[in-house]
Amino acid sequence: MTEKKQIANDHIYDLIKTNSLFSGFTAEQLSLICDLFHKKSVNKGDLVMQQGSRAKSLYIIVTGRVLVFRETEEGESIPIDTSGPGECLGEMAYFTDKRRSAFVRAMEDCFFLQLDYKDIDMALQKIPSLSMNLTNMLQDHIFPSLFWFLQHLFLQNFQQ
Repeated sequence: MTEKKQIANDHIYDLIKTNSLFSGFTAEQLSLICDLFHKKSVNKGDLVMQQGSRAKSLYIIVTGRVLVFRETEEGESIPIDTSGPGECLGEMAYFTDKRRSAFVRAMEDCFFLQLDYKDIDMALQKIPSLSMNLTNMLQDHIFPSLFWFLQHLFLQNFQQ
């Protein structure tokens, strides 16, 4: 491994070791995961994810903030949540039909660590505890989506 890659992996290691997705991992397991990440930068205002699009990876926010929102059939944007450093995006599509359930827009310049789903599949074979961490993270993100759905349903019925 080149010195540059080692420095980069050391930085990634420091960023992910406190992330709940990798909670309970040994140093060896964290090092294995570090090699799987790609880096991605996004400018303020850019879409990171598009509702309904095919998904192939999840993201960990390193710097910046994003707005998570859904769009109704009428084209109305409904905010669901904001996320910032250390938070994970895109894990819901891993468990569903691999389609994005919401839009994500950068509220400021952002830097992400990107982990492809195919690499998660490989990591699950070597680190079975990753499945429990993914499940826990999914639960944390289901509630804002459920709140959005119930709010949208209520507003639809109220307007009729």
